[in-house]
Amino acid sequence: MILAMHIPDGMVGGAVCPLTTIIATTGILAAFFAVLRSPKKPSPMKFGAVSALVFALQTLNFPISTGVSGHLVGGVLAAVLLGIPSGILSISLVLVAQCLLFADGGIFSLGANIVNMSLLGAGVGGWIARTKTSSLSPSRIALASWVSVMSAALACSLELAISNTAPLSSSLAPMLAAHSVIGLGEALLTIAAVYFFRASYSASSERENAWIPLSAAVCLVALVSPFASKLPDGLEWSASILGLSGSAQQSLPFVSPFPDYTLPFVSQEVISTALAGTAGCAAVFFLALFLATAWKSRVNLSGATR
Repeated sequence: MILAMHIPDGMVGGAVCPLTTIIATTGILAAFFAVLRSPKKPSPMKFGAVSALVFALQTLNFPISTGVSGHLVGGVLAAVLLGIPSGILSISLVLVAQCLLFADGGIFSLGANIVNMSLLGAGVGGWIARTKTSSLSPSRIALASWVSVMSAALACSLELAISNTAPLSSSLAPMLAAHSVIGLGEALLTIAAVYFFRASYSASSERENAWIPLSAAVCLVALVSPFASKLPDGLEWSASILGLSGSAQQSLPFVSPFPDYTLPFVSQEVISTALAGTAGCAAVFFLALFLATAWKSRVNLSGATR
């Protein structure tokens, strides 16, 4: 079983949920219109494949110390491979799928998760990765990846404080301490993935090489994710330190088809996790493919009617 990794309902409340929902919706709409206007938008196949890859990489919790694990956010990876606006849409789509299909992150706290991991991860992180130069360097990618994780941790601490869930003086230190190490893992994984998959796209057509990240995603969720670390991630560990473990609630108005990244009717945990992860990977790919095909058709239609 893969542990839930995002802010659940009940952990943040008050003005935080509606405010972050407004900010997240505004950011997604701005990214969508930026993609429509961009002459260099990714192909639907590439957008779908990279989104599936990010989903797969997020399921791979890795231990960072005794009792704590981390997982990739993937914002910088998506922004570098797809462009910043498309990267924001990709991470947001992954977060929505994780919430609705796997009950990973609350539906009322979905806006907060999108702000923290998509707008800050792909937006701010992607900007740092590419600012002042059109070329990419490992040091810049590493810095952007680390900052994206720390920004999300800081934002989460602020959201907890505004919600009166935990004072900033109590939550900030454990959140930043855990995520400072997780950010190092994010940096290493992002550098490796960026250079591998960018090289694959430069080899031939994007359509053909979209199968490379897609195949990697399926292999990761089917063969590797069942053996990912079962230790609590940085947020869950910090929540336990602050005594917030009992505040999480499941507020979806329906039963998620793959709760906790498992198939309820499959008793063998490894097989259940592998099948649920593969199903989720496919769902993210086809949702992203549909979205990108829709915006491509809209652009083509607009161009044809002028």
